[in-house]
Amino acid sequence: MDKNNILWISNGKYGSNSSTKNEKGLSVFDGTNWTNFNQYNSNIITESIYDIAVDNDNRKWFASWGDGVSYYDENDQQFHNLNLFGYPELYTFDGNQYHNPSRTIPFIEAMDEGEIAFATYPNYIAVLDEFEIISITELYQPSEDYDDFIIMKQFDELYIVGCRYSGVRLFHSSEFPTTDSNNWEIPAPSQLRGCYVYDIQHRTDQNGYDEYWIATNEGLFCYKEKPVFSFDGHQYSAGYYWYRYGQESKKK
Repeated sequence: MDKNNILWISNGKYGSNSSTKNEKGLSVFDGTNWTNFNQYNSNIITESIYDIAVDNDNRKWFASWGDGVSYYDENDQQFHNLNLFGYPELYTFDGNQYHNPSRTIPFIEAMDEGEIAFATYPNYIAVLDEFEIISITELYQPSEDYDDFIIMKQFDELYIVGCRYSGVRLFHSSEFPTTDSNNWEIPAPSQLRGCYVYDIQHRTDQNGYDEYWIATNEGLFCYKEKPVFSFDGHQYSAGYYWYRYGQESKKK
């Protein structure tokens, strides 16, 4: 949903195999009418868009697996490619030399302060302020094997990062995740240490406690804030517990 309450929908994919089922461009709903942007009726960069973010100026930013980062500016009603040349960290390497910037972008996300963060698969995250990249982080904590992340969500003082093969990691800080930090946590449930992460969402329950829902190929998990009471019935702390399919799995 953008700043004008316009709904933008995409259906891109991970991986390089093409399919007409996931290359339908962008569909936009203004509350009354649907509009589809494709390569026949617009200058859209690609019809396989996996993720969408909206910045503070209502620009729509798009991530695709194979066609880089692009954005739509309503001032000129055109799609544009983001130029990643000049940032060697984002270049691909074939074992002998570096080539053009990576065009494999598994996610793009609007941050709390208005910046746009996006990943270049498998292990870099760049932060964009307006059209300038202000930081690039190589993210593989808590081990060098953990370098295939495809989704990241920010929730106040918690980041949840999900991978294509290596599961979930938590980063406990309001600061942007960094490689060498003691704020990383490996989730308690063993199923979350080597799974495919599909999506991460947050909700607040009827009592005001946070719930973080994580969909994976190992099932649906919830990382939930839960009050702890003393013997006389007084609440003295609130801890976090893991649930799988509604059943308590492990305490943090």
